[in-house]
Amino acid sequence: MSHHHRQPTDEEVMAIVIPAGEEVEQEDDGDRVLVIDLDPPLEVKKAGTFDELSLHEPNVYHILCAAQAMGRQMTPESVYNSQIGLVARISGVPERAIIELPSTILDRAVVFVTGFEEDARRRPDEEPDTAPSFSLIFSDPIEATGRTFSDMTLREPTVRERRIMKAAEAKGTPEAFLQAEIALVEAVSECLAQRDLLVMAAEAQGPGTLIHPTVGALQAALTRFEWYERDGVMGIVDIEMELVEVVNYLGSVITLALDAAIGVAAIAFGASASSDYTASTLAPYSYGRSVLSAGRDVASLWGAGAVTAIRSPSAWSSALGVLPGNLGRYVGGNGAAIDPDATEASVLEDLTRNGQVVSANVAALADAADATTLATGILAVPESVRSAIADPAGQIAVLTSLVSCDATVLASSAPIGGAIATARTATATLCRQAALLSLARACGDWQPSSAEDAQAMRLKIGTLLDDEAITAADSGNDASFQALRSLRAQVLQDLADRGARLPDMITVTRNAALPALVLAQQLYADGSRAPDLIRRADPIHPAFMPTAFEALSS
Repeated sequence: MSHHHRQPTDEEVMAIVIPAGEEVEQEDDGDRVLVIDLDPPLEVKKAGTFDELSLHEPNVYHILCAAQAMGRQMTPESVYNSQIGLVARISGVPERAIIELPSTILDRAVVFVTGFEEDARRRPDEEPDTAPSFSLIFSDPIEATGRTFSDMTLREPTVRERRIMKAAEAKGTPEAFLQAEIALVEAVSECLAQRDLLVMAAEAQGPGTLIHPTVGALQAALTRFEWYERDGVMGIVDIEMELVEVVNYLGSVITLALDAAIGVAAIAFGASASSDYTASTLAPYSYGRSVLSAGRDVASLWGAGAVTAIRSPSAWSSALGVLPGNLGRYVGGNGAAIDPDATEASVLEDLTRNGQVVSANVAALADAADATTLATGILAVPESVRSAIADPAGQIAVLTSLVSCDATVLASSAPIGGAIATARTATATLCRQAALLSLARACGDWQPSSAEDAQAMRLKIGTLLDDEAITAADSGNDASFQALRSLRAQVLQDLADRGARLPDMITVTRNAALPALVLAQQLYADGSRAPDLIRRADPIHPAFMPTAFEALSS
């Protein structure tokens, strides 16, 4: 007499653990959660005391572990063991505690956790859904592989994908069946969707930004694009691309043209400001030396700020920007020309000598004999400050403080009192305009490091020039108003053009603190860019960069 063994069907397996006629109870509280109170509480040595069994819908991982526990040959014993493990994983109660439960409680728990899959699967007698696509909305977004998924759209599988699935199912184990289904769902939901997005990007007109894993980000034009799927493998699409780097050779020409336009507008503004000052103070200065002294006092007090600025720590650190090598996060700015022959001693000697020039120009303001001489001296002070500092970023920082100059005016009904008030107000206006003139020239030499830096500078300089233009218009100085508007237009156009060709700022996030050199290599494939990361992140030590910081996108 021979015995033939066969694998039990799903119905036979369920009949073993679920008594006939028992109803499937999935939701005790209407929220797809089942809580079974254990009365009396279950006490298991070395496992603890458990007074309830909290169950919810299993995920695919739970089902896959249960399928693996069934082994190569599904028997009533292996199915029962896998159900015990499934309830343990979902409830968080150890298996050695689960096996001490009354069998009716386990049967109820098994019915609940397995009922979700039973209800979700299509019945053999139901007509399949033949729609070209099907979308699932996740009530609770799924976070995995560094991404968040709130929905999933499935398309109809191809014959090739179905054949691969059938080949995987040929192993005949529960795990093989589930793994084949998982691979098919992944293939029809994720891989080809990414391929389609890449095809759309490849067919877009014009050059684009290429993020290369070793070279970094660069502008490139796509000359050839092909994709194909491997025979017998699902979820993998091979891509072949040929690209040519795009270099804007006209960029330097445009920059030089804009710099020249700023220079021309600055010269015109300086001439207009000086002319308007001479015209507005011609009558007041005719009253004599006391009125001229009032104008010189305003200029001298403003000039003292220039002397303080050239001796400030920011001026000294900016002057060191011409030194070769990596001098740390606080030295080196935007646009300073490196002098390979410069030393610390030579830089400090030059700064001291230039500081003496600034002091001499400020002292000359007190000796000006007329309006023309005083105007020339005022215009010379901020230019000498700008020339003393090699780094344009340092020039801007120092000159910004000189833009603020307000004269104290005392009300007087006497003619000479009115003349003094006019002279002081006009001199303070010229001092501000002189600082703005040098500030505009510094912006022409300044090199922003990101589009955000250029935009911030446009807003800052545009506001200063706008405010002064309004003051000139209110004073009736039409020539200065027109020159200021022209200078503003050229400076803002130059900054906009520079910013358009620069990378944006992005937030870099890492799971652990890494050295700046490692991050520079990861982000840009260029370890020499570590100083820029250090300057932006300002870490306690370059070997331990913050886990999140701002950096250039390329």
